Amino acid sequence: MKARSNQLCSISASRFKPQSLLTWVPANRRLVLIDLENLVGGSDQELEQVVIALDHLKASLELTVNDIVVYASGSKLFNTAISVLPSNTLLGRGIDGADRRLLERLSPEDIVGRFASVALVSGDSAAFARPVQRLATAGVPTDVYLGSGFIGADLYKAARSVVFTAPARAFSHV
Repeated sequence: MKARSNQLCSISASRFKPQSLLTWVPANRRLVLIDLENLVGGSDQELEQVVIALDHLKASLELTVNDIVVYASGSKLFNTAISVLPSNTLLGRGIDGADRRLLERLSPEDIVGRFASVALVSGDSAAFARPVQRLATAGVPTDVYLGSGFIGADLYKAARSVVFTAPARAFSHV
């Protein structure tokens, strides 16, 4: 498996059983879930840091017209970044509010057959390790992208790959 230049690890694709996409679904369709606080390192960031983090993420994601992108944020960072976020950003309230909003979109019943893969921008193992493992078992691999945050061990094991997007952390290891 060929690694991109900023990829930390890559797990053999043989670990994931292939799934069949519905006939109307493009072969490379991907669901991209972005936890904004995890990407930028918390809710106390300035707009400039948000813009820089989003630029690095977009370069790493290599988005296509087939990708469906969902952003989620807590209210504090949402208010800071509202001018650069798309209109369909999910607003999470309370502790782990953004995680809960993204988890609503991570149900295997909604993803299997409709998406070839998932890109998750969060390292929160407590919230996402089990759903990512269920998706892998169903044949939908998840690639985890990290900005300034860290990744939990269980999520690291469940992911197909982990990509660090922040410039100081961008290095390759296969």
